[in-house]
Amino acid sequence: MIQIIDEGLHPIGPERHWQESWYFNWSDPRHRTIGVTRIGFRYHPNQIDALVFTIRDGKPEFSYPALNVRPGRPWSEWKPEDGLRVRRLEYRMLEPHKRWQLTLDGPSRFDLEWEAFTPPFDYRAAAGEGPPEISHEHFEQSGRVRGTTTLKGRTLEIDGWGQRDKSWGVRDWDNIVGWTWISVQFGEDFSFNTWQAPRPLGPARRFGKRPVDEANPYFGGFVYYAGANHPVERLDTELRWGNRGRQEPSGVRLRIEAGGRTFEIEGNSYGIFPLAKNGLWMYEGYTEFSAQVDGKRREGGVGVIEYTFHVGRLGYLPRAGEIASTIAAILKKP
Repeated sequence: MIQIIDEGLHPIGPERHWQESWYFNWSDPRHRTIGVTRIGFRYHPNQIDALVFTIRDGKPEFSYPALNVRPGRPWSEWKPEDGLRVRRLEYRMLEPHKRWQLTLDGPSRFDLEWEAFTPPFDYRAAAGEGPPEISHEHFEQSGRVRGTTTLKGRTLEIDGWGQRDKSWGVRDWDNIVGWTWISVQFGEDFSFNTWQAPRPLGPARRFGKRPVDEANPYFGGFVYYAGANHPVERLDTELRWGNRGRQEPSGVRLRIEAGGRTFEIEGNSYGIFPLAKNGLWMYEGYTEFSAQVDGKRREGGVGVIEYTFHVGRLGYLPRAGEIASTIAAILKKP
């Protein structure tokens, strides 16, 4: 069971790729904007990675990376209630499993309060088995987000929704096949999070694709409905694809069975942010959702589709144009 102590740092495992990470996102449909931020502690290399990026009006808007940062003090001295600060970015826990303050200093900055409206959902307790290359200890929450962002000279009042997760354990980026992670909030009475990953059939290959069992993927997640988290019992995920074929998701259809109900979900993406990490390629998409729940149609859902797949280090080369276009959009004056 997830406990308050799990908000902080855990005993470090002996595995080379043992890590611990905190993730938050926020969205405000009034501005058609979404922000994503993550801080990851890589214990054995003695390094921290931090990242912020935003999408607004269908285009990448802003990015702040702080990669391979030395911690500057022993890991035992890092406490979320005192603030997890990596250069300009800081997460500060105000109330465990409830409230966090997210800040970025500088000319482009934000000050946001992230407040959970769901209890923590324990992925391991609900889903059990998962890919050995990805952290098994993992919990998620949906929340409300309020505050201000000032990015590239434009200030927005944020009053929207968001998702957070916390994970610890092995994360071997070089050998991850990929995943599809989706988080959506319709309001404080209804949100969901799903995750699906291919099941490898053999070891990672230096060249070529790793064989997978596409008919039997790993999956997990929860639906928050009727005042409680309900583990996903069955999940059908059908991604739709953009101009690059089976590469860039433009939307999704989901059929989720949870808590004795079936949820039919449809999402359309408006803006994609590409990322690369150790041979992985990631697409993050601002997405608007509708749902059929108990025979009634629900509109106004908003969230993220995160689609990740392994391309290898050489696989970045054909996608260099996408990175260049993203950088150009970020540098463009408002």
